[in-house]
Amino acid sequence: MSHKETNRFLSAGISGLKKRAFSFRQEQRGSMLIFGFFILIAMLAASGMAVDIVRHEMRRVQIQTTLDRAVLAAADLNQTRDPKVVVQDYLDAAGMSGVKAVIPEPETGLGFKSVTATGSTEVRPYFMRLLGIDQISVATTSAAEERIENIEVSLVLDISGSMRFTDSTGDPRITSLRAAAKEFVDIVLGGDAKLTSTINLVPYAGQVNPGPYLFDKIGGKRDHGYSSCPKMERADFDYTGLPTFSTKQVPHFMKWDIANSWMDWGWCPSDNAAIQVASNNAAELKKFIEDVRLHDGTGTHIGMRWGLALLDPATKPVIADMKGQDFKYNKVEFVDGTGNVEDEGDLYASTEVTVKRNKVEPGFRDQRPAAWDADDTIKYIVLMTDGNITDQFVPKKTGFDGSSKDKDRKEPDKSRDQDGYKGTFHDFENWKEELDDQPYNWGDKTMTSSRADNVTDFYKACTLAKNNGVIIFTVAFEVATTASAHTEMETCATGGEKPGLTSYYHNVKGATALKGAFAEIARTIHDLRLTR
Repeated sequence: MSHKETNRFLSAGISGLKKRAFSFRQEQRGSMLIFGFFILIAMLAASGMAVDIVRHEMRRVQIQTTLDRAVLAAADLNQTRDPKVVVQDYLDAAGMSGVKAVIPEPETGLGFKSVTATGSTEVRPYFMRLLGIDQISVATTSAAEERIENIEVSLVLDISGSMRFTDSTGDPRITSLRAAAKEFVDIVLGGDAKLTSTINLVPYAGQVNPGPYLFDKIGGKRDHGYSSCPKMERADFDYTGLPTFSTKQVPHFMKWDIANSWMDWGWCPSDNAAIQVASNNAAELKKFIEDVRLHDGTGTHIGMRWGLALLDPATKPVIADMKGQDFKYNKVEFVDGTGNVEDEGDLYASTEVTVKRNKVEPGFRDQRPAAWDADDTIKYIVLMTDGNITDQFVPKKTGFDGSSKDKDRKEPDKSRDQDGYKGTFHDFENWKEELDDQPYNWGDKTMTSSRADNVTDFYKACTLAKNNGVIIFTVAFEVATTASAHTEMETCATGGEKPGLTSYYHNVKGATALKGAFAEIARTIHDLRLTR
């Protein structure tokens, strides 16, 4: 091949290579396959990272949930174990012994305890290791505090005659109530809580006995010395303070048959069953609950009204003077009970007696009741009944009949009844014979307010309490859901004004359930809560 031909051959080869190279550069077939390959690799990497992140978050939630429960238990004021031990026990029980827990010293003080815990561990990733990440740190913090603020509780308990009947487990209802109420007192006033908590214990039957001192302070006019109930008027349900619309004393009488083994005489409970005001003495309150006797009638509306009055800040000046000092008043009683109008000494005897007024501890005298809107105080009413609100009655006739032999006598109520039925000593008859068993023209009875009116007034008191921020718990014991008492108590409870919201209302049967309801309410009052 000549030189010329060789050059021509080489030139043609080079030109062909150029054409093929240019053609390859312009070729687009198969390019999406390459792009898809890179996208697949990116998606696999992202999915793997997502799996590792989800595992990390699941572990964090597990630790957080366990720590939340642990610090709640550790912050309980009744918890005596070291918070570090409590938290670690919870972690171990949840299979998290590998979690490192850091628990600083808890903050403690008068009526509060705060615990903080941080838990940390490492999660080994499955896919991030391909990127050089061998571990992912997990850390979370939880804190809880139990702070017992100033707590004012009015515990309003039914001591009506029906409480002598047995409950669904065969125990007398009053026996079951005593056990439940005493446990309630122990919980509410347990530990340091007694330094910031007080209970107004309000027993009620047909009426409520505030005791001789409060009876005197609200202007009560005494006719006898067997009890100290002022006659509450319907107008007293239009406000929240101590009732003052009537100065009349409830007579000493019974309407229904008495069961002597359980009950004492009186629509108004005796002075031994009088209100206990602003007490933080658990031992004394429990003894009172154990000893209290049953009486006639069911004035739930009156019990509720007194419970509210003892939470009203306007009552503070009266409570401030309750130092347990002597209180004197004239106690008027029958001398020998014969009712013989011929004998000079056989009507009334008035003697000055001295009693100890309800003692309120010095630290509470100037603090109870606190202002309705006090930031550091929560007010509660815990109300219990076993039946419907009844009508209110008084004897139609009281005093002496005003015969000629009565002209010079000085019985305190001799002028109240001039019925012309000579020789009948009505107070004596009311003292020994139930109204329903007396001859019609002797005693009989007068309805002072109907059950319907009393229920209306009951709802008024409940509404006034709620409007002033009082939290109301109610307990219906051995009450059918078809009974009026069920509706009354459900409606009165906080949330009860909205159908279906009845978490503050308990309808229970049997001693165990009653005790459980009171314990649950007491624990709720303590309000243990997470702070972060």
